[in-house]
Amino acid sequence: MLLEQVENLELFGVYERGVPNAERIVLRANSIVNLGFYAVGLGAKSENGMAYPIPDQFLWLGEMYLDKGAWVFIFTGKGTPAVTKEQHTGDPMHVMYWHKDAVVLTHDSVVPMLYRFDGVSVGIQLPQVLPIGGVSEGVGGGETASLKQLLLEAARKGDKADGL
Repeated sequence: MLLEQVENLELFGVYERGVPNAERIVLRANSIVNLGFYAVGLGAKSENGMAYPIPDQFLWLGEMYLDKGAWVFIFTGKGTPAVTKEQHTGDPMHVMYWHKDAVVLTHDSVVPMLYRFDGVSVGIQLPQVLPIGGVSEGVGGGETASLKQLLLEAARKGDKADGL
């Protein structure tokens, strides 16, 4: 699957690959940008030049606005976020930490991947009909009950309907 190239936030590079407390991924804003729409992940680079996401290697960048020219330094180790000035350009530099226990960019085949969110579905709505089994006398044995029935029954028993 090929996705559209991200242009307003540039994946500038990886620096001090494999060096503890120095390994970092550097991004640069090419326009005013809200980092809340972005995440960085790790990928495995293949021989054909494509990269494929590595499971469980994902960092949301958080809700923060950057001006054009601002830098983001994402250190893979642990530390405290800060805002300072980049030493060569003098532009704002937002320092973030991924809080990994060890360096993660030890080989050239492990590459950062920059993701932009264009949509999302969040699984927070409960279904109207829930499968149940043995909840009470009138409802159970593989039947289904509405959420309303379950809540009423819980209230009648004086139970809390935690998680519903």
